[in-house]
Amino acid sequence: MANQPQHLIRQPPRTFTRTDFAALRVRVQGVPVATIARLYYDVDSAPHAASV
Repeated sequence: MANQPQHLIRQPPRTFTRTDFAALRVRVQGVPVATIARLYYDVDSAPHAASV
């Protein structure tokens, strides 16, 4: 088994927007998630933010 070629499956790269990075930076500073969702995300364009 030591000399057998291994076939690795790579995951597709994730894409993040500027808003996602800004929201992450604010979250690290301790701002509550509900506040970040209200300030950074639009409910129509990001439905996952409405669930917070």
